[in-house]
Amino acid sequence: MLASSAALAQGSSAGLSLSLSSERFNDATRLSQMGREGAPALQPRAGDNLAYEENEVRLAWDQGPWRLSALGRQSASIVAGASGLQLAQGLIERRKPGQDQDYRVDLSYRGFSGLGLALARRWGEAGLGSQGWQGQLELQALQLRRLRETEIHGTARYQTSSQSYAFDLQGLRVQDTLRFPFQQDHPRQGWGLLAQAELGWCQAGALPWCLSLRGENLGQLRWRQMPQEWLQLSTQTQSYDEDGYLIYKPMLSGRYSQTAYRQQARQRWTLQAQGETDWGRAQLRLIRLQGYGPLLPELGMDWTAANEGWSQSLGLQRWGLHWATHERRLSLRLQGTHWQMALGGDRPGAGARAREVSLAWHQPF
Repeated sequence: MLASSAALAQGSSAGLSLSLSSERFNDATRLSQMGREGAPALQPRAGDNLAYEENEVRLAWDQGPWRLSALGRQSASIVAGASGLQLAQGLIERRKPGQDQDYRVDLSYRGFSGLGLALARRWGEAGLGSQGWQGQLELQALQLRRLRETEIHGTARYQTSSQSYAFDLQGLRVQDTLRFPFQQDHPRQGWGLLAQAELGWCQAGALPWCLSLRGENLGQLRWRQMPQEWLQLSTQTQSYDEDGYLIYKPMLSGRYSQTAYRQQARQRWTLQAQGETDWGRAQLRLIRLQGYGPLLPELGMDWTAANEGWSQSLGLQRWGLHWATHERRLSLRLQGTHWQMALGGDRPGAGARAREVSLAWHQPF
């Protein structure tokens, strides 16, 4: 995510900041298919497929190294194997494989949304040109409006001889809107305590550079008496009839509970290196999302804007292009005296699978 108004406040002892940011991505389908009624058209990638949505609005007050924020957050992510998505695609399209086929089904979904307060403090002078250690720690206390988790794991097989599927799946579903018989009343809101931490080193000199490590969503989300459902589906269950003959019959069993539910938000770790070169300011990010194996690299180049014409009128100081390799997203980044903006995507129109929009304004006092 874009650093937004945090970077704008570095040079100001006090000020008010407003920032909005949104990132959306889906490996297996177009963004225009998400949120619609009915099953989406799937075109999964090989290996694990990733989908995520991160939205934040923040109003912050900066005083020296301290920052107090009121914020609203929405976070959701899905990690699913290509084999299970191919099975889902065949079932959606009512298309049967031409030969016997085995499937491995693995899906993990986590999501939450909430409002709250955040308190942050930074140490050291961050940025190229300075030298020494720099760090930042932020604690977020959130009142949760939504909390979701879905886990599905198991195997499936299609047999051409019988033209049928056989399933052996186990699943967990947790959500505040889940309904089942004999359900008790439960709180309409949960709470969460999350931390964001960053530590880095900057080296001055003829070719200045910085290296930093950042962790996000470190902490826990909790909801008392959260409705939870465990499901098991097996179409190869063996049993015996009254005459002692072995028979097969499908088994679908479920178990419900309402206990205090704790969830670890999906953590995101970012290793970032940047340095000044003869061609501009180069940046490399390696992002590791919890539960998703491959790294998510991002490459970027920034340049100083000419202090003349329309860039001088807008107060534009720097501009840059950034490329997220996995998402295939190209983003334009602009930084002004008191503002920042980012716009990006993998392609225009309804076929897009990646989008990035952010805007921040800082008013010093």
